[in-house]
Amino acid sequence: MPTTANLALLGVATVATLYIIYRRLLPKPIPGIPYNEGSESRILGDIPNFLHELSSTGDFAQWFVKQAKSSNSPLKQVFLNPFTKPMVILSDPRETMDVMTKRAKDFDRPSSLADILDPVVGPSQIHLQSGSKHKMHRRLVQDTMTPNFLQTVATPNIEIASDNFIELWKVKTKLAQGRPFAAEDDMSRVTLDGVLAFAFGPEYPYSALKPQLELVNGMSITDGDIDLDVPLEFGEAEYHPSLGAALDLVWYSGKIMNSVVYSLSWQKYKYTSRFKMLMRRKADMIKTEITKAIQKRAESTEEPRILHAVDLMVDREARQAERQGREPDFFSASMIGETYLFIVAGHDTSSAVMSWMLKLLSDKPEYQSKLRRILFDAYPTAFSENRMPSAAEMASTSVPFLDAFMEESFRYIPTSAGSIREAMHDTVLLGKYIPKGTNILLMNKGPGYHEPSLQIDEGLRSTTSQETKKSQMARIWENEDDLHEFKPERWLKEVDGKTIFDASAGAVDNFGAGPRGCFGRRLAYLEVRMLLTRILWMFELDKCPVELSGYEGYLNVVNKPQKCFVRPRLVDHSKY
Repeated sequence: MPTTANLALLGVATVATLYIIYRRLLPKPIPGIPYNEGSESRILGDIPNFLHELSSTGDFAQWFVKQAKSSNSPLKQVFLNPFTKPMVILSDPRETMDVMTKRAKDFDRPSSLADILDPVVGPSQIHLQSGSKHKMHRRLVQDTMTPNFLQTVATPNIEIASDNFIELWKVKTKLAQGRPFAAEDDMSRVTLDGVLAFAFGPEYPYSALKPQLELVNGMSITDGDIDLDVPLEFGEAEYHPSLGAALDLVWYSGKIMNSVVYSLSWQKYKYTSRFKMLMRRKADMIKTEITKAIQKRAESTEEPRILHAVDLMVDREARQAERQGREPDFFSASMIGETYLFIVAGHDTSSAVMSWMLKLLSDKPEYQSKLRRILFDAYPTAFSENRMPSAAEMASTSVPFLDAFMEESFRYIPTSAGSIREAMHDTVLLGKYIPKGTNILLMNKGPGYHEPSLQIDEGLRSTTSQETKKSQMARIWENEDDLHEFKPERWLKEVDGKTIFDASAGAVDNFGAGPRGCFGRRLAYLEVRMLLTRILWMFELDKCPVELSGYEGYLNVVNKPQKCFVRPRLVDHSKY
């Protein structure tokens, strides 16, 4: 029978053990890097504050901006994943660019990205760390982003989608009679049709836009008095089940991204009957289009004609298999993953970019009018023939101010919270020790982007960063006093009496950079440039009421506006 002394000793031992466990579970700050006082003494670290921001604003990107600014330091660490290393926030454009472009062996895509994306996307280059497997995936799709492929294959396909979109907005504008209406779903549909045409070709049987056009064509103009400040609701047509599955699956990745422990959060979803059904539909959609491409290639007696991305991928896999002396694996997880990545990555980014640009155009009529006049001057034949410029005309015509407007939009409102890199070995960043496995959030907002940069001792920077400054190749702004303003002119310069667009004028990071930058960046620029040109050509966007405006965002894989409304009217070309 235990004595009182033994029980007391047992109690002390239990308390001591629990205390030791508690201490080991607490966050372990990296020496020398600022953090929020008190967070190091909570097992959950910064999670309570993070969740509070998420529940009150819906935009966790703003929480990171606040963290970066609160310490007045280019580096700050936060504790968001229990029992793991802290995340370090880097707020300096020059060092960010150095990490992405010059220090790729030190910092790679984070392994945690696979926890978010792999269950939905499957094996794909977006989340694979650099190495032989990533190179194999990149070789499979690399020719899809060449200028020739984009001009001859992608551009005509995207043009068809933009034509359907213009028809949709013509009908909506007529029905609205000056009232605003929500535009985010329209942007989603037109960019989805664009990437579907890019991936599967113009003969792909399902469209996101056409059902919506059929829906609004069945509506009639409202009789009687109308309130011009109350938005007209058109409703949303159902997507074909295959397209609905492709979009609905992205929702899961967004939920996981907004959670704390990714792998644990997936357990809630991936065994459900709905998730399994969506994954089957997605795979069946892609396999069907791959099968068509295989059959077309087999039936061709000449060099295969490449009409879309899957055609090219099938052709590349066949040639690669022949060189390696093996049977081609057209339905591999890699083929399906990369095809799906074309669809979701291209769609999500472009639709978010366009949604923000519509708001900027509506709120800044001076730039809208200037852009429209410049476009009419850039395409005089199209203007004189009372038609929109063709894809071929756009591909062969430089419009510097349009490029400047787009780049300034990317800088002013990035569609991501920043880029994340993982330290591949123990290293140093701005003079601070960074342990292997630490995730670094490379900010694309705040100091150096929207306000003056923080002062950093040049000796703390990496050797490559210092060399970049000496060679005058650093993408930093000479004038940082007006970075809080939207000012496309900052991207223009005069050369030999001509105004040209200067892509390296200053800091912007919407697509990453270096060997692990966004692979589909050129496709996004192409699609946005075409849509923007055609919207400005056909519609004037009047300001919306204050309650339908604002620049609050929400992050679900990409940063989108919480409110995206437009009030379009047809352009009277006779006034120009």
